[in-house]
Amino acid sequence: MTHRQLFEWSAFALTALLCCLLLALRPVPSVGNANDTGRYVQAAQQFCEGKSVDIAENKESSYTIFYVATYPACLAQSDGLFMFEVAAFVPLIFLLFTPWHRDTYLWACSLLFSVYGLELMTNAMRQSLATLLFFGGVALLQKHPRKASMLAVLAVVAHTSILAYVPFFLWVRGARLSRKGRFIGVFFALCFIVIGGMVYGSAIAGFLAGLSELRDFYMTIYEEHLNTSFILFMVVPLYFVYGLRYLFEGQHISSAERKAVIYSTSLILVGLIVSPAIAYRFAILAIPLQIFLVTISERHSFKVGGMAMIGMMVHLAIMLSISKNYSVLLYG
Repeated sequence: MTHRQLFEWSAFALTALLCCLLLALRPVPSVGNANDTGRYVQAAQQFCEGKSVDIAENKESSYTIFYVATYPACLAQSDGLFMFEVAAFVPLIFLLFTPWHRDTYLWACSLLFSVYGLELMTNAMRQSLATLLFFGGVALLQKHPRKASMLAVLAVVAHTSILAYVPFFLWVRGARLSRKGRFIGVFFALCFIVIGGMVYGSAIAGFLAGLSELRDFYMTIYEEHLNTSFILFMVVPLYFVYGLRYLFEGQHISSAERKAVIYSTSLILVGLIVSPAIAYRFAILAIPLQIFLVTISERHSFKVGGMAMIGMMVHLAIMLSISKNYSVLLYG
């Protein structure tokens, strides 16, 4: 690291520390609140006491990874430390996995002070941990592909939303096949689908029924987010971030950034067809991924990073003004 890079890294670490401390000192919401913090805190207390945690959707492995990662809060018997730990997952993405080229600070802050950063730090906590692991895998893909794959698998176990981005991970990994290899692959895939459909038809029908139940589950949790216009509002920053890069730094856009915006767009469109509530989960990951890919690219400027941060903060201010969900940060 150069002196400038070390200064930027230290400045962001201090900024993140202050932000996480503020979020750790907030009142703990009630378990009946729409925000998930209260339920996570209650489950963490049960986990620390060795009691059986009431886990929905049979996600024992996911919750176990999450509460093991936040185990220091058990040792300290502190709800505040627990909230500090889960808030720290987002800034750790940059502190651990970003190479800190010149002018990374503003790009990192653009996620920290955004709707997505706030959501991951205060509500979507398991997804936040999974995002940290998955982004670590993306960062290590070129130099340490095996470690990258292990982190990606762990991320999927930590939260199922990451499963939707596994094809993107493989795409960026760059597994290349000849035309003949692709033809053979498609042929065997079709054979597998036909034979699998004949042999496991009833099991597949049960799986599809499960997807329907999962859709209803998310619709119940995210009733406020079912409005399509709200999802579009959440997706706009994806094109804002990529648009800034395209207009001012087009020659420095990485292949991964291009693939990410294409893949995320496709995924969100599919999510909108299935359920806006599921598309909301995809959006929470898509925009942080786009920002992270900028920070690990070879070049990005102070000017564009500043515009990105201002834009994300304006987007957050609009969200705070139109949604009551974040009043819980002040009043519990």
